[in-house]
Amino acid sequence: MAGLLTIAGMVAIGFIAVWSILSNMLCALVLMIFRHFQIGCVIEVVEPVGGSGLKGKVVSFNIMFTTLEEHQDSPGNPVQTQIPNNIFFQKTLRCKPGENTESLSQHILSKPLVLPKGKEK
Repeated sequence: MAGLLTIAGMVAIGFIAVWSILSNMLCALVLMIFRHFQIGCVIEVVEPVGGSGLKGKVVSFNIMFTTLEEHQDSPGNPVQTQIPNNIFFQKTLRCKPGENTESLSQHILSKPLVLPKGKEK
């Protein structure tokens, strides 16, 4: 009995981990298709209960995270925050178009594919 409960617990934990990864990947695909924002735009993730949300310039995007750059203390010390892509479908989003923007799909496709060491041929 204890063995079955252990196996069931491991399957549940594995399912939750895979669900989170697949959720972020699917959300990245939807963000690229519907073009909610671009690299270079200033976005704000608004909290529904009046709390302060995250705000910053989109500087990077991949299949798991969107990276925002915030200038908090001084212009020379930017802070980068990585937001899971599925957050953009759970919260309200404000977007201010930026200058010299790049689409999310162009950004992903312009990155070189890097193989782990020892796997190169």
